[in-house]
Amino acid sequence: MGRYKQGLWNGFILSLALVLSACQMAVPTPVTPTQAAPKEIRLSSRGLTVAGPTGFCIDPGSVKDEQGGSFVLLSSCTGLSGGSNLGRTASTAVLTLSVSGPSTDAAAFDAAGVQAFFASDAGRTALSRSGNMATVTVLGSVIEDGTVFVHARDTSAPMINGLGDEYWRAFFVSGGRLMTATATPFSQAPMSSGGLKTALKQFAVVLARKNPT
Repeated sequence: MGRYKQGLWNGFILSLALVLSACQMAVPTPVTPTQAAPKEIRLSSRGLTVAGPTGFCIDPGSVKDEQGGSFVLLSSCTGLSGGSNLGRTASTAVLTLSVSGPSTDAAAFDAAGVQAFFASDAGRTALSRSGNMATVTVLGSVIEDGTVFVHARDTSAPMINGLGDEYWRAFFVSGGRLMTATATPFSQAPMSSGGLKTALKQFAVVLARKNPT
């Protein structure tokens, strides 16, 4: 790898580490029961509109919108608006989106390299909520249309009580920013692995539609 490419890759890995650390920070704070959760939000620091697939709403208490990076959590509109999710947990999940600062060079995003990175000890450490690679098992990964999808299990304490330890995560660059989207099931009556990946792909489609280039 040339020096320039190596510099781009090192910068990308730093952005990746920052974005993944943001994934562990937010805890949902449901809106008051009399207030409907919003279906989309505009991140002013990013010029980015965030919305999820049908049935998903924004958790306003989770939103971080800063120049250094942004984070949004989405979950069941019913649950976030104060309703009951009983009987619906197998058909919903928690989605998160982390967005890096405007410093990611698209040329640094080598999908095959990213996929290989997450098969390494350093990649598993980056994926771990506790920073301990021993807690992470990468169950599979695939590249589709330039996006890297990683299926993993993390036995660290969950970001939110009640969430499962398996998830699907997608990595891609848009508008010069690294984006990381994650779909995590509930531990009881969890959404299937295929359902999680489908929800994640639908999330990416909605984001692309809301933010045409």
